[in-house]
Amino acid sequence: MKKRAIQHLLRQHRCGMVVLLETKLEVITDRMVQRVWYTDNYEYVFAHAKGRAGGILIVWDSERFRLLAKEMVSRYVVVEGTWIKDDWRCGVIGVYAPCVFEEQVRLWGVLGGVIVSKQHPWCVCGDFNMVLRPEESWGCSTMPKGMSEFGDFNMRFEQTVARSLPRGLSDHTPLLLLHKIVDGGARPFRFINAWMADAKNVRMMVVEWSWLKEAGEDLSMLQRLRSFKPFIRDLNLSSFGDVDRGIISVTKQIDELDNYCRDDLKSQEVVDKKKVLQGELWKLSRYSESIRCEKLRVT
Repeated sequence: MKKRAIQHLLRQHRCGMVVLLETKLEVITDRMVQRVWYTDNYEYVFAHAKGRAGGILIVWDSERFRLLAKEMVSRYVVVEGTWIKDDWRCGVIGVYAPCVFEEQVRLWGVLGGVIVSKQHPWCVCGDFNMVLRPEESWGCSTMPKGMSEFGDFNMRFEQTVARSLPRGLSDHTPLLLLHKIVDGGARPFRFINAWMADAKNVRMMVVEWSWLKEAGEDLSMLQRLRSFKPFIRDLNLSSFGDVDRGIISVTKQIDELDNYCRDDLKSQEVVDKKKVLQGELWKLSRYSESIRCEKLRVT
């Protein structure tokens, strides 16, 4: 269940890379990574756990990030590479810091040496077992030992933005790391070809668009599309609703009919109802597949 929850978060936010801590695994296989990652394009590196403690896994989209160098030790994993779209070179470090102050100071020194040796941006994330302010430590009103040293180390990463995500099934809070907030502007108008499969939908869209052209002669094409969008949204909901939930609901109804009575005792009414449900299931399944293919730009 936790693997599915992670996969859902990654898909929802279209993450290019994820750093997972406390895997508690000495060996990680392709099959394990496939149950976490949300596409077929991935590469990964990991530092194995010691017994049932620790363990770091970094997974990334191999079509978006090209690996150039890597280093794996028990307390941190380093990957260096290029984000392909922008040809932007950077490094990412996943950290699982010790609790002992002296060991933490040594780790900050090692990581600082790795960072200053390369002239490109770095993102360092993980469990640092340290806070930046006393109020961040539960039940602590004094400055924890090592906080000053950690603050000096953290000054290197002022441009990073961290946003907390819902905890879900985990006892830790996932963090979404962003280098900067990008405003992509207005979302493009999206037209799903599956809407055209129903003649009734086509007639309704033609009528609505014709009315917009007549009523808004002075409107630009962009303004007409904006006015057309709420109609399309309502039409989509009324015709298909939540497709995934619809498929589950119809499948459940078919199963209930199958369990209602044995084949030799089924009435004509039950048979007819099952045919209607199977037709609805095919309709929803084709629509779901059409949406998936269009989002993947598959023709």
